[in-house]
Amino acid sequence: MVSIIITSWNALAYLELCLNSLAQYTTVPHEIIIVDNNSVDGSREFLQSIRLQNTRVIYNSINVGHIEANKQALNLSSGDVICLLNEDTVVSDKWLEHLCDVLHEYWLEGVRIVGPLQLSTSLRHPYQQSNCRAYWDQTKASFAGTPYDLLSAFCNGFSYGTFVNDLLIVNKGGDTIIDSPPDFVSGSCMVLSRSIIADIGFFMHPSLRIYGPDDVHLCWSAAKHGHSTIRTHRTYVHHFKHAAIEANQFDRTPYLQEANNVIFHEWASTLDKFIDRKQADGDSLESITNRYYMIKKYMDWRVEKTLPRELC
Repeated sequence: MVSIIITSWNALAYLELCLNSLAQYTTVPHEIIIVDNNSVDGSREFLQSIRLQNTRVIYNSINVGHIEANKQALNLSSGDVICLLNEDTVVSDKWLEHLCDVLHEYWLEGVRIVGPLQLSTSLRHPYQQSNCRAYWDQTKASFAGTPYDLLSAFCNGFSYGTFVNDLLIVNKGGDTIIDSPPDFVSGSCMVLSRSIIADIGFFMHPSLRIYGPDDVHLCWSAAKHGHSTIRTHRTYVHHFKHAAIEANQFDRTPYLQEANNVIFHEWASTLDKFIDRKQADGDSLESITNRYYMIKKYMDWRVEKTLPRELC
């Protein structure tokens, strides 16, 4: 069984979309654990009014943060497979079946974490010349309406199911074991084996408070213990990105700065060796930073700290 963990904080319209898509597209045995961080936008009343099978809701009296909420849900979960899912996501047909299939098919190769296709500059839009990330940013900047209407505009008026089918056709690919570190799959939709939590010693990194790159820590720590992460082209999950942050006008900057200090101090040597290896293979530093998001963040952090690589 899969335990699907969702945290909720004042993003009702997105939460409704997410849960509706789960009900429509989830075919494998599962439980849903939702942790509401003291929402005041009607989310709590909505969750109390609906009846979803195999669903439990934790109602926090204060906002304990995304990371602590995930820990709360894990403590209640019973699945051998854990799925982290943001409230501002929309899943697609057989999404969880595909992710679990990949996890099981590559188990003997050490794969313990799997992520779907999501918005990125490398993902082709099925109906536009621009990539999915660029077209999403363009659509979001010029559109005013509900999340459902925004998603429909991004899909060029086609149904979401048709859009996903066409997107998968034009982005044919396999299952790719990623270079982790520095690469990672987004915690907005991530499937992982419960067994790696015991292996790496934590679910959410102990240094993270309230908000931070928990997905980066998970993927990199799994690699440190001999496990791999796959990004699969078999399914797509749409992520609106930062809906709760924007809805709550939450300033995540100090938490990210603190988290970056921790993660880059811990992983500096590994990241430096990765950069050296890529440059020895003929890649320029510019191409490396363009391809790997966390390498770009690491280089920016080094400049901010004015530390030479060997002292990081």
